[in-house]
Amino acid sequence: MCDKGTAVHYVYILESTHTPSEKYVGSTDNLRGRIEDHNAGRSPHTAKFRPWNLVCYHAFADERRALAFEQYLKTGSGHEFRRRHLAFSIYADCFAETRESHHSELLHEKFPK
Repeated sequence: MCDKGTAVHYVYILESTHTPSEKYVGSTDNLRGRIEDHNAGRSPHTAKFRPWNLVCYHAFADERRALAFEQYLKTGSGHEFRRRHLAFSIYADCFAETRESHHSELLHEKFPK
């Protein structure tokens, strides 16, 4: 958990309600506001497939690591990582915050400090 006053940067995955095969990966420091933007059509990349549901998010204290993880998730190997480790059902209460776990260890291997 971050100290009070420390900025938190989120990497999140959205899934289209009407077209579940459509996913979107993004990053922000205001998760609730950003999801509202996506669902209001204020993002040209996601407007066509709205509304969106939050599948999962990962919180980072370091913005550079968050952006690097977001970019990784958008690569070919990142797609496979998402499929294997982050492919939760939107109906299963799968909100995830990166902690000291297997997933966190994988992140540290790929994105060392």
